[in-house]
Amino acid sequence: MSITCYNPHREEFYVGCGVKLFLVAPSSSAVELHTCGVIDNITKRPPEVKDEVINFEKAYITGVACNSAGLISIISNNKTIEVFDVEKRKLLASTVAIKRPTAIQMTDSHVIISDKTGDVYTYSVDLETRQYTLGCVSVIQDITLHDNNKYIVSCDRDEKIRISHFPNGYNIHKYLLSHSEFVYKIASLSDDRLISIGGDGTLIYWDVSSAKPIHEMTLEGNGLSYTPQNDLIIAWSRDNHVIVLRQSEDRTCLRTLHAFPVPHHILSVSHSSGRVLILTEEKGGKFYSLDKNSGVISAESEDVQGLNRDEIVVIKRPAKKKPMEKSFEEYYERKKRRLEEEELKAEEKLSKLKT
Repeated sequence: MSITCYNPHREEFYVGCGVKLFLVAPSSSAVELHTCGVIDNITKRPPEVKDEVINFEKAYITGVACNSAGLISIISNNKTIEVFDVEKRKLLASTVAIKRPTAIQMTDSHVIISDKTGDVYTYSVDLETRQYTLGCVSVIQDITLHDNNKYIVSCDRDEKIRISHFPNGYNIHKYLLSHSEFVYKIASLSDDRLISIGGDGTLIYWDVSSAKPIHEMTLEGNGLSYTPQNDLIIAWSRDNHVIVLRQSEDRTCLRTLHAFPVPHHILSVSHSSGRVLILTEEKGGKFYSLDKNSGVISAESEDVQGLNRDEIVVIKRPAKKKPMEKSFEEYYERKKRRLEEEELKAEEKLSKLKT
């Protein structure tokens, strides 16, 4: 999950700091937009979620996403999902997820979240309706939309990347299988290219059409930043380097343009065509200049004023897998059978409709 976000349509950066959402810009104070996770703000309460299971005392933002309409969707560790209108400076809707969200994506009409049980739900942008999209037997670490929102891509603790049709996620398009540990972050680069970071210390550049990796790099990665409006890809590593990458012209490999050391623990990175926002645990937010042609990050920085570093929450990436206890194995086996039965029923229903 990323707690920073860049909106190329509005050319604005947003940061989740504790429970507060900020609009940030170089050489200016952060503008507080919204306080998240407040019980009185909930506009849609699912009947299966009770008040006592929502922790409103220790809430903090765990993910942000935005769309071209100027809306921001936010997830918090206390299960709240919120949609905020930047232009109107107004909260549009707030609801509570069934289980704790692990990742979030947004389009002009939908908010998509994954949760810790391996399920993905699609909400209307006003959070009034919720549709079950897909499920797997492992914790989903990240999700992204692919090929003009034709597919939804998910990655999980069990080394898998799954590409499913969207919004009918039960219809699996293909799997990408090459990581030997959990897959932590994914990004869609084009209609047939993906990039992923795994707990096995590799960054993989994928050919989606063949479902095979075409380039692998050794990288203990912690995150990815990419927007379709910018051909530069940014990854950041566990040893606190920001690595700038670009696809080769024939799209057969990734080229490393610059490795920029940061003397602090990197929490999140977002970038535009000329700026990089780096959020660190010790120094808060800093903006750096980015040369869009060479990919070089300037050493000179501008502090983001107004962020309380004491409120910045460190979101740890998962540890490598341990052998599951028998009770967990039985639970996941039951869930796997249930999902297979649901997919079979959906396929039978689709077949009947065609006939």
